[in-house]
Amino acid sequence: MQEYGIVYLLPDSVADYQRELRLKIEKAFELTGTFRLNAPPHITLKYRFQTEDIGPVEQLLSQFSATQPKTQWSIQGFNTFEHLENFVIYMDVVPTPEAIQAHSRLTQQLETIDWMQWKPFDGANLTFHATLANKGLTPANFKQVMRFVEQQKRPNFDLFFDNVTLLEINSNVHTVYRRFQIR
Repeated sequence: MQEYGIVYLLPDSVADYQRELRLKIEKAFELTGTFRLNAPPHITLKYRFQTEDIGPVEQLLSQFSATQPKTQWSIQGFNTFEHLENFVIYMDVVPTPEAIQAHSRLTQQLETIDWMQWKPFDGANLTFHATLANKGLTPANFKQVMRFVEQQKRPNFDLFFDNVTLLEINSNVHTVYRRFQIR
């Protein structure tokens, strides 16, 4: 079985901002693995799933991208997840109603694939975000790291939801398998 994820790849200017800030956080707090996420800068659209045949997903994403108009969303400021002992600091993605509808349509189409696996925060429960720090965050350092992040230049980017990308995951390394451009 091969593992995949579905994401929106960030444009270069936003990706550069995210990489630089991730590295700054990692160095300031000696966090391990934060910068080396082993994934291209992205916003998750569908968390990891496994399959022996990615063909049906490729066909679905191809059709979706051919019929879905570009929509807008923005990245504005910082936010956090705190779930049990897991902490994530991220750039907050603010979708327009049209982007929410586009993601909902994508989710509904993916739900037609009977073998598709769903995680608790997938689908309508997904919070759009671009991760800045997660590895090495603990109850002891989380608030200090967040205070540091809040002192950094706040992101303020207007983006187009213009791609849907399949990532292939091998040994926790995420590589672009196929990118579908939304017209």
